[in-house]
Amino acid sequence: MTAELFVCETRGKPRATRRARIGVSLAALLLVSALAPVSAHASVLTDRLLVLPPHIGISSDFDTERVWRELVFAYDEGVHGVEVIPPDTVIRAMGGDTLRLDLLAIGEAMDWGRRLDADAVIQCESSGAVLLVQRLDPWTGASPGPVEAETARLAVRALARDRWLYGRGLLDPPQSYRAPALPHASERLSAWLHENREYPPDALIQLVEASATVEVAVSPQGVPLEVWIISVDPPRRGFEQAAAKAIWSMRFEPARVDGRAVYGMWEETVILSPMQ
Repeated sequence: MTAELFVCETRGKPRATRRARIGVSLAALLLVSALAPVSAHASVLTDRLLVLPPHIGISSDFDTERVWRELVFAYDEGVHGVEVIPPDTVIRAMGGDTLRLDLLAIGEAMDWGRRLDADAVIQCESSGAVLLVQRLDPWTGASPGPVEAETARLAVRALARDRWLYGRGLLDPPQSYRAPALPHASERLSAWLHENREYPPDALIQLVEASATVEVAVSPQGVPLEVWIISVDPPRRGFEQAAAKAIWSMRFEPARVDGRAVYGMWEETVILSPMQ
């Protein structure tokens, strides 16, 4: 059972390709009853991103519509802190057409970015076997220059290196990748629930133990950004909200690539014990 609640503490966006889930924000937990099933999918301090339709030459190996969808999907699913303007909004703004601007059409790209109130514009072109993709400031024209990649997802990861969320399944992480960690997670979460009197009361009286499969997006500082409760056994006993509350209180060991802290996904099945 899932209910939607809009809050302002998470980046989260619905992921239609993944299993149904319940996500909970810290502020929401303070505002709603602990018995209410909630789902948090919202944004804070996000960049509004305009991904323009790519300019694909007739000699290119790529399909225009597929590349556009892949660029939007990669930003929407794999990059922290962005809000992608939906393609249908772009098409309506362009009068039902899709203007395909190459990387030299900077002035037109800036104009469309300002029209749609974007913080950044993504341009893409290809005339062969690789994509050229660049990020452009529509207000100043500043750009770090294009990146060259064999796929849209690789291009987005290269452009958004400091915001890429590793472990979300869009691309295989590099060999040096280390996922976020929460040592002794079951014990720590259970202890927090008891210390803060958040273990579901009826389950505590009946000594009911629960298992919860959870996913957490973790910042480079080890702070939870999004929490999804994938499944709980037994369900509908209050463990969904209890597990989320406990997870929001945790500080994780962040994910790392080549020793550098990065955004990453933590996934685990934890045991919530009634025994202190």
